[in-house]
Amino acid sequence: MTTMTTRERLEKASAELSAAIDANDTKRANELAPTVRTLVTQIKAASTVDAMAAVPGSMPDYEDPTATAQAGGFAKSVLAAGFSLKERPSVEVDATRAFGIKAPTLTGAAPTTWNTTSTVYVPLAADRRFIYPSMPTTNAGNATAVPDFTITARAVTGTVQRDVDATTDKATLANTIVHTTEEIPQHAVVIDGLPNQLLESVPALGQLLEQEGRLAVLESIDAHVFAKLTAGATQSVTGTGLIAQIRNAVAAMRTAGMNPDLLIVDPADAVILDLTEDTAGAFLFSLDSASSAAPLFGLRIAESVAAVGSAPLLVDTARIGQLYLGTMRVEADPFTGFKKNLTDLRVETNALMHIRDATAAHLVESGV
Repeated sequence: MTTMTTRERLEKASAELSAAIDANDTKRANELAPTVRTLVTQIKAASTVDAMAAVPGSMPDYEDPTATAQAGGFAKSVLAAGFSLKERPSVEVDATRAFGIKAPTLTGAAPTTWNTTSTVYVPLAADRRFIYPSMPTTNAGNATAVPDFTITARAVTGTVQRDVDATTDKATLANTIVHTTEEIPQHAVVIDGLPNQLLESVPALGQLLEQEGRLAVLESIDAHVFAKLTAGATQSVTGTGLIAQIRNAVAAMRTAGMNPDLLIVDPADAVILDLTEDTAGAFLFSLDSASSAAPLFGLRIAESVAAVGSAPLLVDTARIGQLYLGTMRVEADPFTGFKKNLTDLRVETNALMHIRDATAAHLVESGV
């Protein structure tokens, strides 16, 4: 029995399809049409391979599957791609060559639902009313501890003013300055179990996840800064109403030699300040001001979510101390979830708010 070639089968099927159409045999025509389309596709594919084979170098010299298995073709392909357990644990190889399969190269873009080029991703809403940008800041790099100093007392013994011909001891100024080396705490968060396909094929999603992780770290840093500012702050409350209490606290700080320039307030207190009215019922502060209740005694106002539930805090930023910020790192771990094609994304940095003079912060509330 002679086996027909693909082209001969196409000619036969095409003739039968034409006859069915001429005879208005819709059922038979519908049965033959898929066969004709399949045969046409097969002939076109074969023609492409033949055309590529006719051009030297256009088709790789694939090994026979059996020979490949015997000679270690798969291993050769992986090693040739540069695989190294320590230096390059992930490589890509041509599967058809690795498995010894002779196949034409796919031309044109393969349809996919993952490999999108869209970059329109909007981060989730988050409260970014931070206070840490208002602090004097030093780049700590990769340091894990910093040397600095703390002022704990100042005292004058004797009389500073004296006669020009006096022979008595002059006044003595004693400052208690303690040298300190303080460890820098780490602020880190891990976003775990992310599908590899998302991180590889949708760059904007990777960027979004980095932003979310970074936000969590910055929220931690801001809470750390506020906690350090309030830990040793002096406290007082004098007067009726928030504005009067703040002004009296400014006076108390100036008496102690400080010059407060920053007021950190709970969002609820910020609303009270902004909506304060004069005796005529008009708002006391400008409604088009760029910051809450500004100007208020020359103070910059920082409305902070870290201060929720806390009394207003006055700060002399020139004397309070230093915020040490380390290097921000964003790292992916595709190996822990290797079996499931999952990646953990870690965002971390080191950050320390070092307080040099605790009296440079003042809480507007009664002492305890």
